[in-house]
Amino acid sequence: MQPYTQNRIESFVGRYIDARNHLILQEGEEKKEAVLSMNSPVFFQGYSFFLQRFNPRKKGGMVASQYVVIDIRRDRGVKLTFAGMAAFILGLTAYILLYSQVRNHKGNRT
Repeated sequence: MQPYTQNRIESFVGRYIDARNHLILQEGEEKKEAVLSMNSPVFFQGYSFFLQRFNPRKKGGMVASQYVVIDIRRDRGVKLTFAGMAAFILGLTAYILLYSQVRNHKGNRT
């Protein structure tokens, strides 16, 4: 558990803001050791592992149950989405370059 260590946000003092989880993932001969935390997902063989929530949220107090909820997803459309974004960026870049060349060419005609 990682506690909040600053004083800027008073309501966060004494609270845990992140939980670092050490994962060992294995499929056949492939093995991966990784650290999963709130803003640091882990990717393994097409699966994405996200830390959704954890408990306890505060230091001290009554003993609360300790748990971590991990969201595991497999989105087969990710590659298609990234290919579409790459095609869009490539097309936009080509448009900007061609537009600037046409504009410069029209300016040189006079």
